Amino acid sequence: MKRMLLLLAVLMFATLGAGQAEACVSQNAQIAISGDLNADLNDWAMIFQDASTPGCESTAKSQLSQKLTAQSNIGAWSGFLRGGAVALANATGLILESKYPGTPDAEMANIDHLLWFIPYNAEISSNCGFVGTTPGGFPQWTRGDSCMDDYAVAAEGYAWRAAFLRKTGRGDWRFNRLYAINNIIASFDTTKSICIYDESGVMGANGPCNSTPTAFANGQAVVLPINHGQENPSYGIGLVSTLATAFLGLEVAEDPVVPSVDFGANYSDINLMMRGLFEEGQHGSQDANTFASACHRASGPEDPSAPGFATLSVSDMQSANRNRSCQDQFFAYKPGMYPVSSFYTRYSFPKGSLPGFGFDGASFPHGDFTPNLSDRTAFFGAGRKAIYFTLGYDWLANGIPVTMEGNGVYTMAILTYANRYVSALNNGGSSMNATPYYATGPETFTLTTPNLGSLRNAQDITMKTSSAWYLSAQNGGGAALRADRISPGPWETFRILKISDATGRPGTLITDGDKIAFQSRSTGTTWYMTTPSGGGGAVNVDRTLRQNYETFTYVRRDIIF
Repeated sequence: MKRMLLLLAVLMFATLGAGQAEACVSQNAQIAISGDLNADLNDWAMIFQDASTPGCESTAKSQLSQKLTAQSNIGAWSGFLRGGAVALANATGLILESKYPGTPDAEMANIDHLLWFIPYNAEISSNCGFVGTTPGGFPQWTRGDSCMDDYAVAAEGYAWRAAFLRKTGRGDWRFNRLYAINNIIASFDTTKSICIYDESGVMGANGPCNSTPTAFANGQAVVLPINHGQENPSYGIGLVSTLATAFLGLEVAEDPVVPSVDFGANYSDINLMMRGLFEEGQHGSQDANTFASACHRASGPEDPSAPGFATLSVSDMQSANRNRSCQDQFFAYKPGMYPVSSFYTRYSFPKGSLPGFGFDGASFPHGDFTPNLSDRTAFFGAGRKAIYFTLGYDWLANGIPVTMEGNGVYTMAILTYANRYVSALNNGGSSMNATPYYATGPETFTLTTPNLGSLRNAQDITMKTSSAWYLSAQNGGGAALRADRISPGPWETFRILKISDATGRPGTLITDGDKIAFQSRSTGTTWYMTTPSGGGGAVNVDRTLRQNYETFTYVRRDIIF
């Protein structure tokens, strides 16, 4: 009887284990980086999905570590439309940092390091846009290949890279945010990305792209997304989903897009074109599942430099010929795949007043994706669902259901006012000084936040040397700083303050280059860490006011644990 029960238990365990294994879709992901853009996007998305699936976090961690290693062996994130993969990898990294807080294991250390270490170099096609001629000798506009997808996808990659880097204390998040903003703006370039067409005007070298946002505002022109040789709502209102994903990334970075500020002189025009894209989407859509026959579409000869692409002609762009299918000629997109209405509302972009389909989340066609979420070859698989729905709509409209923070353990150096580094004599066990001009082992400390999250202003933290001696304010303050305690207590607990951001960006997060101060508060008196003369001698915790010598620079140090 006991043997029978044991056998049944083993069989039940095996069955549950098999069911769990099947539920972890990232087991279907390929580790190697292939040249297949769609399959790679699905690989990263399946790992992203598992990171948020209870019971699959460990699988996601292992798969992400291995796939990042494969990416590192190739080099930088680069190549056409790779920003979606970059966005999903960095979003997954943040989810896992939150699920595995504290000193990282080998896999998490690898993930953290490689997401910082692997650069992203967005690639914009040299043959997109509406200016010049194609390699085949046709006017560039006739190919019908805008740059909007190039720029929008680049923006989402840079935005989510900014989120990961900022939440983990790296200062280069600022550059990535700037690149994200620049690519968002470029997504509305009227010579490369969006065509504004005055049907009553003369077609010149740029063909139908002959007008301005102001003319559109005055009802004298229409906004036309042109791609795949046609007026194409899937590359107009559809790419707004990609831009929404970029905006969400910068929200997670806690430096969200402020259109009126970030877009500068382009703000008014971008507002108008956002309205134009929404209206063009409505014009080209019948309902959630069907595009209308209300678009311009190429009927000309194939461009030999772009096999499969018919070329647009002047005749195709006449108003009488705006009656052809708006369905993309290559892919079976549906209007319901772009639930961007709430994104427009969130950022106060005008939608216009045309009747028609509303691009809301309730009509998202889940059935087109659900059977394919574990199939890396599916076009409408995990990758596009993550971009179009999860990030581009659900998390923006309904809140992010997972924690996306750093892991609470950061390696750093502390730079003084006189550009010297705080140092532990003999790497710990005795006194501290601020004499070195360069940071090596004795000048590198592990800072830990008690809540094991991202490093923020006014947190209580502990610091220890690489040989595990804790920094301590002797007597709780009013005396020297030493590195001679083997466990933390009140004297070894400091409050870190963010004094200013290195480049003036808002927020409480502390990242590389920010000005900081340290307080000891255990005795009822607030004592500041200080370096007499700004460096060159001892380090004390004996000042009650913060001035220059009590202000330091946070220097993020990247070390694989």
